[in-house]
Amino acid sequence: MFSYHRNSQKRIYDPKGMYFVTVVTHGRFPFFKERVFCELMIEQIRLSKAIHGFQLFAWVIMHDHLHLLIQPTVGSNISRVMFSLKKQFSHDVNRIIGENETYYTKVGAQTFARLLGGRDQSLQKYINNHQIIVDDLKFKFSQKTKRKTIDIPQFRWQKSYHDHLIRGENDLKNHIAYILKNPHAANYKDDWPYIHINARFIDLTDPIDL
Repeated sequence: MFSYHRNSQKRIYDPKGMYFVTVVTHGRFPFFKERVFCELMIEQIRLSKAIHGFQLFAWVIMHDHLHLLIQPTVGSNISRVMFSLKKQFSHDVNRIIGENETYYTKVGAQTFARLLGGRDQSLQKYINNHQIIVDDLKFKFSQKTKRKTIDIPQFRWQKSYHDHLIRGENDLKNHIAYILKNPHAANYKDDWPYIHINARFIDLTDPIDL
């Protein structure tokens, strides 16, 4: 059915739907040229999958945006998944660059509790591991900035996101092909690693029959 988002953008919520999603950084600043932030996004997708249980069939991280081909589980929806993914990533990336130093100790536990929403507390292990990974990425970034000045503003996403409900097998194939072609179309190096076909991220992507 149709439903209105807070910004009056129409969305179709289909409990069995598969969505092609595009989310863009504020002002299209190329945050994801910095690979520490790409690694953080990978981790955030992994955590969000553990919490929300959605399936992820294809994805790519570009310098100023990312594309996801996802299917939320019954009981969740695309808005909940994207709110979780965007909000927590913003908090963590700003913590890494020193814009949000006290986030985790002051309100982070509460935010994670809201993300869990009363779910099985065995998920706490994912949250604990997430915090360790964020601390490690923060250390790597701090070591890098000791060697050279990196001019990066506070991280923000553009408001909302674009989603397209997949309508049939041809539509699905076309969007997977679009994701695969994105790095080449943007003249990235052939070895750009932040895409679902990279064997390093095989645990992140769910199989799909075409």
